[in-house]
Amino acid sequence: MDIFQTTITAIHEIYNITIFIRSVLKKMREQEESLVQIQAKFDVEFAFLVEFKHLFFDSDRQRQYYRFLRPHMARAINVVVVELDKGLANYRLLLQSEGLDIAHLETDVDAVAGDGNTGEVQPQASSPAVAAIRDTIKRELAAKKKELKWALFTQEKLEALVDRYELWSRKLRRVMKLVLLEEGQLGSQTRINLADKQAPALRLGRTAARQIRARDVGPQDDFIPLGGEFAPKPATDRLSSTSYQIGVYTDELGDTFDAVREQHTFDIFDPHVDAQTKRQTRLRLIRSLAWLLTVDNATSSDGDDSDTPLLQCIGYFPDKGNSYPALLYALPPSDPLFRCKTLYDHLLSDPAPALGDRFFIAWYLASTISDIHTSGWVHKGICARGILISPSSKMPKPYLVGWTAARPHNKQLQEGSLSFGIRIRQQDSHKTQQVPSLESQLYMHEERYGRPVRGFESKHDIYSLGVVLLEIGLWAPIGKVFEKACQTAKEKNQLTPYTIVLKNLLKKAQEGELPRAMGQEYGRLVRRCLETNFEVADEEDDEKHTVLISQFQSLVVDRLQDCCSL
Repeated sequence: MDIFQTTITAIHEIYNITIFIRSVLKKMREQEESLVQIQAKFDVEFAFLVEFKHLFFDSDRQRQYYRFLRPHMARAINVVVVELDKGLANYRLLLQSEGLDIAHLETDVDAVAGDGNTGEVQPQASSPAVAAIRDTIKRELAAKKKELKWALFTQEKLEALVDRYELWSRKLRRVMKLVLLEEGQLGSQTRINLADKQAPALRLGRTAARQIRARDVGPQDDFIPLGGEFAPKPATDRLSSTSYQIGVYTDELGDTFDAVREQHTFDIFDPHVDAQTKRQTRLRLIRSLAWLLTVDNATSSDGDDSDTPLLQCIGYFPDKGNSYPALLYALPPSDPLFRCKTLYDHLLSDPAPALGDRFFIAWYLASTISDIHTSGWVHKGICARGILISPSSKMPKPYLVGWTAARPHNKQLQEGSLSFGIRIRQQDSHKTQQVPSLESQLYMHEERYGRPVRGFESKHDIYSLGVVLLEIGLWAPIGKVFEKACQTAKEKNQLTPYTIVLKNLLKKAQEGELPRAMGQEYGRLVRRCLETNFEVADEEDDEKHTVLISQFQSLVVDRLQDCCSL
């Protein structure tokens, strides 16, 4: 049996068993109010399952669409579907032991809920579909005069089951984001449809909106700077980095909220460019960057498909006088960010947090980067100084900021990024003959080290992440880890050859303190990122690098999440 038939068989089994579990859960909820929250979560996952099944498996045409997906995407869907199907084995055995036949449930639901289930699923207790299922189950039980064995329906087991469904839907959503990135649609659902929330249960609205804006020509004429005022908090409440300030923003209507201001220098060292042109260039860059990042503001939280959300960008301030332009982010109301610091500041001054916290920070950052890449963006500035750490009652949450000039991932902007990067990394060489600091270059892939020789791509972000993961594992800034080399490079005004840099980074990843502190598996993940070793040849991938992104998700992001659960 090939993967296509295996997937089709598994998804129909999952669907029938899910209907059964949901029906039983509703019956139990009538007697146990503590199950209300579990029921609500399960309804969300059931709605996703209905939408997903409709996209890929409800008709011959949709099954053909799945069959002709690119092989790595079809395989990824198969792996996730079969994984959940196996996870439901105990419920399948229960049905068999009770002699219950649920093969007809799928047909009954589709007939009652309407042919196709096109995304208008409303899993309410009073819906005709649910009533039909409940009646069917009651008839089966009455005919056999048996009662279910409830061992699989304790609150603990049901919570674990919902967690399994949530993980399953999250992984499938990742694959669908890649399909959407490459093809521009999911079956009959286009990016515009999804951004307009025409299939809300899929929770792909935010990604679709980001992908659309990444393809736009740029900000509209009415995208203007913020008109309100930002008042920094007293010095004791500021971040130690000079690039970030915590404060209160008052908008034009007098409403206030807590915010963080991020200054962007966009230093341009070309001596042939006058001050006015430099100012206009900086304004154009910050405006374009803010245009991309504010797309999330137009997406309802109900359609939030991001498991690792970014800070909400409100807009931008132009430069005033001698100051640089800046972005403004709203602080999450659920996180007390007033005293948060950059990851660099934590590494430099705070004791190492618990092992579980470090694994969580590493996974959260990797997942954020994966989310960025599936949106059709690249970051281009990943480093410890561009990550804000928010204290949390459960786990310290890292927020990726520090965005630089190149955002959408396409060939045109890769070429622009290359020429811009060459200029920016000359570091005023016409005047001082200074090379970039080794500390900043330690985050750079070989193709971007010193003078870039290639436009920015996803793999360059992954390399930078590898360095950050190394810092988290060692709990020390990379500049301190290689302090002597950085000082020597500064004194000689010459970068250390890249081959020596990579050799020493890899040595740190696989020997000594890192594997002792974080384990051999974590060291292997750091090494994979640094080597960008994802067994993907350039000619095997597409322009959006979806194969590389998919491999990064399964070989790094998922394995870091596994480390979190140890």
